[in-house]
Amino acid sequence: MRSIGIRMPILLLLMIAAMSINYAGASGVLTLTGTCRSPVLTNSSNTVYLYISSSGNVSATNLQVIPRLEGATVYPSVESLQSLSPGENASFSFNLSNFTEPGSYAGEFFVEYTQGSSLFFPAFPCEYAIIKPTQSLLSILNVTPTPSSVKATILSLESKTVNASISVLISPSSQPSPAYENVTLAPLSKYNATFQLVPQPLQSGSAVPLSVAVSYSKDGEHYASMFTTVMLYKSTAASRTSFLYIFIGVFAAIVVIIAVLILLAVAKAKGRSKANRQ
Repeated sequence: MRSIGIRMPILLLLMIAAMSINYAGASGVLTLTGTCRSPVLTNSSNTVYLYISSSGNVSATNLQVIPRLEGATVYPSVESLQSLSPGENASFSFNLSNFTEPGSYAGEFFVEYTQGSSLFFPAFPCEYAIIKPTQSLLSILNVTPTPSSVKATILSLESKTVNASISVLISPSSQPSPAYENVTLAPLSKYNATFQLVPQPLQSGSAVPLSVAVSYSKDGEHYASMFTTVMLYKSTAASRTSFLYIFIGVFAAIVVIIAVLILLAVAKAKGRSKANRQ
């Protein structure tokens, strides 16, 4: 179910995750902000909400919202919206059923849309709990994103060894590799995870939200931690210009050094010639 142009209701919420996606293109700048909200999910209260707001000077068109929420069956599998103009808000609701394991989860929503003639596919994070929230003892200490990779450090505060799954929640066009990493973490241990990404052809000023999630099961309950940040795309033209300046500077320095060496050699030769004549 979706609606557009509504005021966000005040709810007793368990988790809130809000991130903005900012794409700078030739046709203008568009910023989409996605906010996931959910009560503790039960059989009688089983709806997760995604609110999207738009700002900038161009519209998003042909929106498709696709949930990726674990631990349950999600309905509907996709929601659509013809357009979202700057200053407008839209809400989407998804019902969860057939719960598998109680506890806390880390999921995401993919939002496919068109801006001008370009297609974008950002991902917005979503933290939610089924039946009861749980407190994960696997902490994500830091996340370092670049257009080509994401690095994360995980600290286990568990008192016993756990098998965990680490993943990057980002636009599927970035194709994180591996898709997820299964690791065994000893008590009070650290683990450094690295995921390779396919760099996207985005213009300077584009900001892409991403999250790293780590989850595990213990004693029949599910646990999850999430670290959310933003990847900024810098101008490749500026990088090339900086490289060109550096190259020119190095080349000029080499030319100067060679000229000085030639002058010294000539002066030394003249000195020897004068000495021989005397």
